Amino acid sequence: MKRKPLPLPLFDDAALAALQGRFRASMRGLLFDLCNELTGRYRDQTRFLHLAPDYFRAVGQALKPERFSHWKVVGWIEELNDLVYFLDVQRQLNKERSRSGFAESFLAACDEQFYEHTY
Repeated sequence: MKRKPLPLPLFDDAALAALQGRFRASMRGLLFDLCNELTGRYRDQTRFLHLAPDYFRAVGQALKPERFSHWKVVGWIEELNDLVYFLDVQRQLNKERSRSGFAESFLAACDEQFYEHTY
């Protein structure tokens, strides 16, 4: 029994390469945006925690573009993004008058985001 060729290839190499290039560029951009956040809006918290955004930036500049799609680099950038998120949460908490009200609204936001981002 002879198989019919598929009308479209399962993977389009050019489209995948373009997608991967955009992903790498977005991860690189995210890293530098996070460094800017750490040296700007969250400068005091960054100093208090002895974070080194200049080092993170130097690592990003030293990496070859193709490394920005490596799972370890992507994971590192995602963890840095999580850290900046929690710095923001801490800042919001410190400004709140009602900690219980903040906790309730934060839990509701987490529940909503959890369901939005599940697979």
